[in-house]
Amino acid sequence: MAWTNADGLRITFGAERAEPHNGGAISTMGAQKLIEATIADLSELADTPEVVGREDGGASYGVFVPKGAVIEKVEIFTSVAADSAGDAGVLDLGFIRTDLAATEIDYDGIAANLPQANMEAGETHVITLGATGAGALIGTALAHNGLLVASYDTAAFTAGAIKIRIFYT
Repeated sequence: MAWTNADGLRITFGAERAEPHNGGAISTMGAQKLIEATIADLSELADTPEVVGREDGGASYGVFVPKGAVIEKVEIFTSVAADSAGDAGVLDLGFIRTDLAATEIDYDGIAANLPQANMEAGETHVITLGATGAGALIGTALAHNGLLVASYDTAAFTAGAIKIRIFYT
């Protein structure tokens, strides 16, 4: 349960941390958990990792994944086809710690150099252990609480919109 304290700060716990942003936890009523996040415009990504869901200059928290979560699979649904100069854009998805220094857990631990060709409109790309674009954190337990980060590599995206679904236990 969330509340606002006497200082005007919103206090949240667990999955509630991500709900007020462009992503958050979805109840699955089972052992497997699901977090969903949206990147509405891939052209806004930088070549350095930025927190997904932090739309207001950094005041919002972002999309939270708890310590101990074992990422089983990731689905990337593309609503607007990704595009970049020379069709060379690749996507990196990973995590940073929730500490004030935003220490790297693994900047491409979920998706590592996922090619633009895997982000066609209306398609869902599934990432599991050993799949194309799978990062090193797929199948392993997170050692720290994390915030989802995204960036591009090789070439900046000029178009595209995706929904990211992270399944974990």
